[in-house]
Amino acid sequence: MTTLLFIDDPNLSLELQRRLGKRDIKVVNVSSGSLAMEMIRKLNPSMIILGYELQDLPGSEVHRHIKKDPETNGIPLIILHDPKQGQVDALPQGPHDEVMSKPVDIDDLVKRIAGHMSIALRRNNRTSMKMQVQYNHGTENLTGIARNISESGIFLETDTDLQKGSELTLSVTLPGQSSQMEIAGRVTHRIELNRDLRFGLGIQFTGLEPGSRDRILDFLVQKSFQIIA
Repeated sequence: MTTLLFIDDPNLSLELQRRLGKRDIKVVNVSSGSLAMEMIRKLNPSMIILGYELQDLPGSEVHRHIKKDPETNGIPLIILHDPKQGQVDALPQGPHDEVMSKPVDIDDLVKRIAGHMSIALRRNNRTSMKMQVQYNHGTENLTGIARNISESGIFLETDTDLQKGSELTLSVTLPGQSSQMEIAGRVTHRIELNRDLRFGLGIQFTGLEPGSRDRILDFLVQKSFQIIA
């Protein structure tokens, strides 16, 4: 099990455990800076959430302790800071560190944790959806309904019968994203849906740019956490 050390408000920690526990992530909460430094050594956590306003020590001291130790300075770190308490006096130094202002948006925090901890998605983990998709086959401009999507492909319901091996180009705008992706694909299987002469096409992505892949993974992670929230 992966461990996330949460050094701040226990109520927020409980909400994170509720959301992340099903992802095999254990959230350990401490509220004091001195205990936090001891737990960091004992737990060797995969990620740390650090509140800057702690009970006994300033968060800046805990932060310096983490960054000074070569065994912990590479741990991804999110600092939670209340702007009403003044400026953060020691900005993050690591490439994976960032600052979030309080009050904390829990959905945003979960998304950032997912990105830092590289929460695993099975390669063929498909997320259900219903979304209109434009696609081109040769000189034909066609329309289908996406029923699910994964990192490696998409399933379309359409009234156009394409055979296995057919090459096409998809124009996809995922829910919550503003720009369109152009993705090359190939039909790997087809089924007759027995309603209004419609067909189901399983399409494997064959030309997925790194940026498009990242956007699909972001969408899958967000949908995954919505499901378990």
